Amino acid sequence: GPDPSIMAWTGLASAIDGRRPAGTIPTGPSTRCLVAEDEQGMVLVVRSDLFEGEEPVTLPVGDATVELVDLDGRTRLLHPVDGRVVVPVGALPRMIKGADRIAIGIAASSRFEPSELWLDRREHRVELVFDNPGLNELTGRLELEPPAGWSFDPPQPEFAAGPGESVRIPMTVRWNGSQRLGRNVIRGLVRLDGGGSPVPIEGDLRLDSPSLS
Repeated sequence: GPDPSIMAWTGLASAIDGRRPAGTIPTGPSTRCLVAEDEQGMVLVVRSDLFEGEEPVTLPVGDATVELVDLDGRTRLLHPVDGRVVVPVGALPRMIKGADRIAIGIAASSRFEPSELWLDRREHRVELVFDNPGLNELTGRLELEPPAGWSFDPPQPEFAAGPGESVRIPMTVRWNGSQRLGRNVIRGLVRLDGGGSPVPIEGDLRLDSPSLS
């Protein structure tokens, strides 16, 4: 049969045809989730690097029912639990329509600035940044899960940003004890005022050493 990777990328091209790329959502080492948008809203296109079989991917979609679309046009409805759905994916991409624009926009744009920190300093100032893709002001608070020996101050900062603006949340990162060089994946939740399920986010902070750079 045809090469699944070729089929996947062919399907990916047709799935995002006419839509603008709008970032990616972190899903794991062997899966990919692309975000694309047009005037009708945002869609998620998710696939796995596996050539055989499937693996589950958890995606933030908001609280409303969404539609899962296969390449052959088959569709089914998914009902989120705590604002998330679990989608089995293989080499062929699947598309999710009807997800909440705010949840997707936050998850796809979250990042730390700067994202590289010196290991020999135990205190750093960083900002957690994400976009407000909505038409209204966005307010709420951030909850991060620090790695062992780390702390974020303030631990649950509040934020506000107007339509189309970026949320920038300043904080101090500290750690105690020995830490290893390399990538640290920081996970957290964005809790929005007005209710609804929190939006899971993920960002990288990399520890480097001046003597090795």
